[in-house]
Amino acid sequence: MKASFIKRLSAFIIDTMILSIIYAIITMGFTVDTSDINTELSNVLEQYENSEITVEEYTDKVIELNYELQKSSFTTNVLEVVLYIGYFIVFAFLNKGQTLGKKLCKIKVVNKEGGTPSIWNMIFRSLFIYGISTLLFSVLFVNVLDSKIFTYGYTIVTYVEAIFMMISFFMIMYKKDGKGLHDIIAKTYVIEEVK
Repeated sequence: MKASFIKRLSAFIIDTMILSIIYAIITMGFTVDTSDINTELSNVLEQYENSEITVEEYTDKVIELNYELQKSSFTTNVLEVVLYIGYFIVFAFLNKGQTLGKKLCKIKVVNKEGGTPSIWNMIFRSLFIYGISTLLFSVLFVNVLDSKIFTYGYTIVTYVEAIFMMISFFMIMYKKDGKGLHDIIAKTYVIEEVK
């Protein structure tokens, strides 16, 4: 039997909370002082609000400062990518389609035949739904691309991912089979756990 929307949403919230706690604990030792960049961002915004700089100058400065912010967050972004891939792909695969949230909600991911999903099912399923693509883009390209190309690419990946998530959300809510776009692409279902 397909898993209800409420159970899927609950599992997602539980998993997000678990990962947030783990991420916070892991990154406690990685203090990066971004106060100068944040102060400069505030100054640039204030200058723009006071009509001291043009919209073009504002945009150029914000792009540069956000780029520096992403570069300074490189290590923590790498840790976040590893954590998300490790949890939503590897851990779920090793646990036969269940994360801790899914286990608590008594639901699981299965392949189109109803069996245990493959690692490829889990990769395709997780890539756009958990923010992994945006994190991967940042980690792979922040030190390779110039600030403008990186910012435009990052923005496009973020928007594509957000649209993908919204479409999946509505599909899960309203489709009879309860499959989201990520389920269709990965050829998976989320079902009630049968004991």
